[in-house]
Amino acid sequence: MRYTILAATTLILTGCATEPPPAPMPNNWDVINAGIQRYRGRDVRELAAVLGYPDSQRAVMGDLVFVWHTDMNAPVPNFNTQTTTGMVGTTPYFENTTQSQPLLVHLQCTIEVATDENGAVKTYHLDGQSGACWRYANALR
Repeated sequence: MRYTILAATTLILTGCATEPPPAPMPNNWDVINAGIQRYRGRDVRELAAVLGYPDSQRAVMGDLVFVWHTDMNAPVPNFNTQTTTGMVGTTPYFENTTQSQPLLVHLQCTIEVATDENGAVKTYHLDGQSGACWRYANALR
């Protein structure tokens, strides 16, 4: 009986130990990098069909550079802990209170895509904060 319980316990614990951990979620930069890589050599209009019309374009050294840009103010929690002390009769009193007040942080995301004379995607550059790029990452998933 004792060996049966030991064997059952070993099987249960072995089953738990061999289960792989969940895969981490990719960050927006990884998603955008992988997504734009799929469009290298393809017409930039295909990329625009996914990301939407670019915000601007300019000529640089014979290439046409298309720019997608977004910026936003995002609330980020700002925690403040205070310790209150005092006396209740002859007994010392200590209390910690934590308050959260949102702090607005300015975030921006810029994607610049350079194309050759035929409009094929050559290179790209990402700039800004990953969190501001969420809509481009979602479009490229």
